[in-house]
Amino acid sequence: MANKLGYAGLIPFTIAWLLSLFAKGNIALLGELAFVSYSAIILSFLCGALWGQALQGEAEQAGPLQQSNMVAVLAWLVLLGFWCGLLTAIWALLLLATGYLVLWWMEYMAVNHQQQPGYRQLRGRLTAAVVVLHLLMLLT
Repeated sequence: MANKLGYAGLIPFTIAWLLSLFAKGNIALLGELAFVSYSAIILSFLCGALWGQALQGEAEQAGPLQQSNMVAVLAWLVLLGFWCGLLTAIWALLLLATGYLVLWWMEYMAVNHQQQPGYRQLRGRLTAAVVVLHLLMLLT
């Protein structure tokens, strides 16, 4: 089930990217806004997932939990900055993509050695796909 839901989570990214790529005017801007906002939400969700793993005893160190909170706050600040016009789409996309990579690394270092078989591969593939979609948005 996690595989299906994980890959299904790529659909909104893809639709938003296609909107910004092929649409014109306000619809293209909607695609950009949808991409950045969905990205911030999913990044925050993944930060919460790290907390869930910690509560189940898979991560015992406070550092990764505090760091994941910092990534979640970064996602929120990026979203706020983008909506207010303080951040361009380029900066928002770069910061969010970096957030995904940082969170993946933190999870890998903190808990990945104790996770269910296949989860490490799934997280790696999904993170790579999300980062590639962010790069595609940058090229749009």
